[in-house]
Amino acid sequence: MSPATTLLLVGRDAGGAAGTIISRRGAWVAAYQHDPFLAGRMALRLRPFGRRALVLPWEPDQPAFRPRYHHHALALEPLAGGGAFDSTIEALAKALKPDAQLVLLEIVRGGGSASRPILDRWLALEGRAVSPPDRGAAEGALQAAGFHIRVAENAAPRQCAAVIENWTRLIRELRAAGAGPLRSGAAGLIEEAELWLLRHRLLSSGAIGLCRWHATLRR
Repeated sequence: MSPATTLLLVGRDAGGAAGTIISRRGAWVAAYQHDPFLAGRMALRLRPFGRRALVLPWEPDQPAFRPRYHHHALALEPLAGGGAFDSTIEALAKALKPDAQLVLLEIVRGGGSASRPILDRWLALEGRAVSPPDRGAAEGALQAAGFHIRVAENAAPRQCAAVIENWTRLIRELRAAGAGPLRSGAAGLIEEAELWLLRHRLLSSGAIGLCRWHATLRR
């Protein structure tokens, strides 16, 4: 990426990833966010970058982006807000120029077992309408959309470690802040903690996996 390239960014970001890419690489970033609250956070956080950052809405159930415009794409769990893997990948492919690169991070179905109530509760907290795709089917969809997979990494161990590290730090900071500032956001904090506890449990047991793919568009 460089100041001459454009990046399509979609999925889990509130401006941190987009801002880092712009500040370090100078690229133009079109950040698509389906959540209005996070979109507002992104717009505020990216305001110092001016026209190099554009925050746009999208519908996970009907994904569509500016066609044949972007040099690269970064998709950070784009299914977390709903939608289907195949249609999302096809929409990303249609938005990219030939020889574009895609980095995709997404949850897949694992070989381990999990009780249905735990999995269903996690899916609801994540906003996922359906269970994650099988890894083989996901990679088949990438290839069918015209992508050549160059790297396929199991990112689950790194995320499990990051979950523990960051929640430990957050709890330490909350203790230092005292109970007063927590009262208004306690319910949301508990729900978020439940979400990440369930994700950690499902990743650790192998019931779900987390894959990172680096692929090049061949067409």
